[in-house]
Amino acid sequence: WQVRWNAAKALAFAGSEQQVGSLASCLSDEVWLVRLEVCASLGILGDLKARDGLERALRSDCNSRVREEAARSLAAIGKSARQLGESTDLSSCADALVAALQDEEIKVRSAAIAALGSQAVAAREHASSLVEQ
Repeated sequence: WQVRWNAAKALAFAGSEQQVGSLASCLSDEVWLVRLEVCASLGILGDLKARDGLERALRSDCNSRVREEAARSLAAIGKSARQLGESTDLSSCADALVAALQDEEIKVRSAAIAALGSQAVAAREHASSLVEQ
């Protein structure tokens, strides 16, 4: 498991966005530490292709730390996409984040609140730019 954990970390810091699919497939690894690192790495990479896998992890991973990191990574992906000027519709992950507000673990709920808050700020900024036009 340590090899898989180190590989996930290395892919994130190498900036290997072409490996997002391979990395996302490791979200089903049997070791929660590997899944945790995969979530973090996907957030660092910031690629929208990771969204579905992170949503699944947020909704259904058995480990609360993995769910927490999935929420953080979804927020990071949205931020990264906005910085690159990509049109982002993260409304599909809003459902997963809203559902996470009912999570039994407070850290998961807090991460979901922060992620929703970052999306709300972005939505407000976008709306105000449309009003100015």
